[in-house]
Amino acid sequence: MKFVINLLVLTFTLSTYAFNAEETFKKQCTACHTIGEGDKIGPDLAGLSKRREVEWIVKFVNYPSGMIEGDEEEEGYEKADPIAKKLYDMYKPQMMTEFELDKSQVEAILKYIDGQKKQPKGKITQFK
Repeated sequence: MKFVINLLVLTFTLSTYAFNAEETFKKQCTACHTIGEGDKIGPDLAGLSKRREVEWIVKFVNYPSGMIEGDEEEEGYEKADPIAKKLYDMYKPQMMTEFELDKSQVEAILKYIDGQKKQPKGKITQFK
């Protein structure tokens, strides 16, 4: 009986804290980004999963300034990433806010973005 109660509590807890990609995107991203509506403060994110590898996106979302400027003290960010630096130059002076998202959460957000079936607009379409 204890096992069943514990299982129910665990199930309720996990469902309460389940990651919601759409809600996260709307709360965390829409102030600066659109999906298929062009530039805001940052680039249009439509098609992002086709432009960048998920690992790159995870690194950028978690520590954008480390990607743009480099950080000798932070493993994986020792040198500036040339793509991140070039993107920043297109959209500066605003630096993206850091978010603590793991790979599965980023993948869920990318799936949400892709599900909108939009094409990017704005300066990002000129980015090489």
